Amino acid sequence: MQEPVSSFSPTSIDLLHRQRFTRLGRWAEHHPYLSAGSLFLLQLAFMRGLGFVLGPVVHTLHIPFLPANLLAEALYAAFVAIMISLLGWWTTTGFTRGLSTNQQVVLCIAPIALLALPVLCGLPTVTNKAPFTVILMSTALALLVGFAEEGFFRGILLSALLPKGIWLATLVSSLLFACVHLVNLSAGFTLNYVVGQLLLAFGTGILLAALRLRTTSIWPGILLHAIRDVGGLILLSTNPKLVQSVPLTEALIVNGVFCAFFILNGTILLRPRKIRELSIVYQLPTALQPARPIPPEDQPAIPPDNAPFQSQFPYDDPAFYSPLDQDTL
Repeated sequence: MQEPVSSFSPTSIDLLHRQRFTRLGRWAEHHPYLSAGSLFLLQLAFMRGLGFVLGPVVHTLHIPFLPANLLAEALYAAFVAIMISLLGWWTTTGFTRGLSTNQQVVLCIAPIALLALPVLCGLPTVTNKAPFTVILMSTALALLVGFAEEGFFRGILLSALLPKGIWLATLVSSLLFACVHLVNLSAGFTLNYVVGQLLLAFGTGILLAALRLRTTSIWPGILLHAIRDVGGLILLSTNPKLVQSVPLTEALIVNGVFCAFFILNGTILLRPRKIRELSIVYQLPTALQPARPIPPEDQPAIPPDNAPFQSQFPYDDPAFYSPLDQDTL
């Protein structure tokens, strides 16, 4: 008997496909590569323009790290929200759904252990000497970062590329998510720090994309992303030299190990049997293709019209009956 799709419910499938897309959303749905590339370039242009406009203001007014980034991230989050609204993809990107089944909650256990638990264990040490305002602003900034980056990369980009295949969409959106962290080099961060970010961002992107697709909700990814970032933001505010002075070898080894565990968990979540189920849930073109025709050599032989009739029923064969029954025939 076929195993049911335990992670999904009929309600989740209905919500995914009951939405009416805008004209821009329909265009993006029919041109995955072009729309994903255009949206990514638009996002890069917005980020560069934001830095060009806010940079001199922050430098002139000597605005501290956290308030400056709060302003920039709030504008970035607004940009992402506007793009989702123009596309009509609030349901498609998973913002209108939470975790509605126990199976979906269970799917979050391993990502929580990998992404959130190490940060939560070290958070008391990080926040020990940090002012309350720094903790509060870091938490708010982490939530804005989670909303904006998950909304764009695991929301818009992943949904735009999904018609080309689940794994292709996951890998490309994760690679672009990692590459966008290269802009931190121009913001004054060290090469060692950015290299570690690239590894973590790629592995995190795969894990959160897999979680987003399996749960049909983006909210677990937003919360995990925020928890993952909050400790680093507090350290960048209180002791930035400590964060950026990590040796390159150590950054490669530690972040490489975390990246490998993230990818392993994402691979388990998107194993082949679940890929087939997700293709049906998200109505991907590969799931809607007709069944492959049976080759001629494998087709059952059809007897000619003049062939004698051969019964397929055992009670038409005299050997089927006992000797006593055969005497009465």
